[in-house]
Amino acid sequence: MPESYIETHLSNGATIVQLHNPIPEPTHKSQGLSQSELRGIYSLSEMIKIDELESYINDKSYQVLGGAVGIDDDAALVGVAGATYRQLMRTGFAAFAKANSGIDMHHQTTQLILNCQDLLGLLDSPQRKAIMLQGKPL
Repeated sequence: MPESYIETHLSNGATIVQLHNPIPEPTHKSQGLSQSELRGIYSLSEMIKIDELESYINDKSYQVLGGAVGIDDDAALVGVAGATYRQLMRTGFAAFAKANSGIDMHHQTTQLILNCQDLLGLLDSPQRKAIMLQGKPL
């Protein structure tokens, strides 16, 4: 957006010049998202994989294939050494289900879960995470 200036001419002959940069209109809703709005950010293939994981999260024999990490690997890559990706995803599912005031895409839990989903291979591409963190397009 180009810069613009507002000039105010005073009665004593002086001029005040103010830089005027209006706040840009938001393009995405990133706070207070409902569960359905959050689901709308995911592609259909991502939702299918995440729904399947949520259904089998407590089944120790269930594995997520195709990711850089395994579901039962230590989650040190996301900064939570000593926990597994399964534990973090279970916590994320519970947090989203209990988010009465909505889901904040900038909250550390949301970002942690998206990082886990990316490493587990649940997102369509690595670029999807950055796009999703913007929130729901308005």
